[in-house]
Amino acid sequence: MEENYLDKTIKISKRDRIIVLLVTTFLSFVILRPYISDLNVWRGDTFMLVNDAKQGIRSYKKAVLVYQRNGEAWDGLGYFYLFQKKLNLAEEAYLKAIKYNPDEPMNYYFLSFIYYKQEKYRLAIKYAEKSIKRDSENLLPYNVLANSFERTGHYEEAIKSWKKIKKISPKSEGADSRIKELENKLSISEEVKEN
Repeated sequence: MEENYLDKTIKISKRDRIIVLLVTTFLSFVILRPYISDLNVWRGDTFMLVNDAKQGIRSYKKAVLVYQRNGEAWDGLGYFYLFQKKLNLAEEAYLKAIKYNPDEPMNYYFLSFIYYKQEKYRLAIKYAEKSIKRDSENLLPYNVLANSFERTGHYEEAIKSWKKIKKISPKSEGADSRIKELENKLSISEEVKEN
């Protein structure tokens, strides 16, 4: 009589089944964590498109909870916090976004903007320069740079920043008037120094 291979059953103990279940669950979680996190980032990005901050923040927080090293999730959180004017939370999120995704120039720009709003002009200058180092054609960090230099009384540097803006975008509105304004401030401050 022929033996049917279906009649042969492998007996696995309950303990072995639990061990296999735990090991596969652990490995799945470790291997799939970044992908699960990215799914939540994509979900958060869709909420960004429809300007739903509550759901967006929830999605990005889930992404970070699953995989803390997801720089895009921190970037998304920073975005929503910034536009809710929660500058301290936005600052914290963008610092982590930079830590986990150091090549993204916009993270540095947003951080420079936050520091400008907080009147921390030296930090604003530092992060605007880092943004420019990564993307020298983006006008936004030059704007923060020019205004921060002006606020700290470094008019020559502010003029250079406005000239760079004018060079990148010759049609940029207001650059010529800002340069003239700063040149007047520079000449007045030099006259004061001489007297």
